[in-house]
Amino acid sequence: MDKKGPKMGKSNRVLQVTNIYQSIKFYSEVLGLELLNVTDDPKNRLTWAVMASAGDITHTVIGFSQLWAVLPDELALHNRHIHIMCDDMVAVSQTAKYFGGEVLSEKNGHCVVKDPDGYYVEVSEVQQIMLSQAA
Repeated sequence: MDKKGPKMGKSNRVLQVTNIYQSIKFYSEVLGLELLNVTDDPKNRLTWAVMASAGDITHTVIGFSQLWAVLPDELALHNRHIHIMCDDMVAVSQTAKYFGGEVLSEKNGHCVVKDPDGYYVEVSEVQQIMLSQAA
């Protein structure tokens, strides 16, 4: 993984988080995403953040929202999974471990990492995906 982070595939997801700045730190340090924008929305009592694959906002884009009045245990616990593609899954896994992230599995070009809000981030190497589609 270079200084810009792993190359990622197209995706778009919005995650409800308990601490938007903790999530920004995790997704920038572990997955190499760049912060594009943070906006407070007093009318709707929430904060939005948008992050994208380093250097290319046309690819992986993830939004985060933090409701000001929601406690961590009130977040829905279902559908807590996102999937991204990168060019170096081993580097992502090693970086996650370095920053204290929980790596739940690593095998055959795929790993699953748990983020600070309990979302499962499945990371697949692009080469592995292309090989499995060809088979």
